[in-house]
Amino acid sequence: MQSSKELTSLFFQETHSVKNDTQFWKAQWGGDIWLSHGSERAAGTTILKNSFAGVILHSEGDPKGHFFILVININDTVILLVNTYWVQLKK
Repeated sequence: MQSSKELTSLFFQETHSVKNDTQFWKAQWGGDIWLSHGSERAAGTTILKNSFAGVILHSEGDPKGHFFILVININDTVILLVNTYWVQLKK
């Protein structure tokens, strides 16, 4: 995975990541990352940040890996970034 100067952020779902993957992902991306881990076989959401003029005000992830939320301030405007992953429930 390589970062690009044209990208400000990327959102991934179903990353199948666990806590031990964090440093590897961060080294590969080269920027800031936020991971909400699921398991090696299910769930997981990730937000990768390259560069943008915003300030992170708050971050929160789901312990089951189903969402990650960033609250950011860009030019005095507060924006909520949400990355979600929900499994389809069988009827």
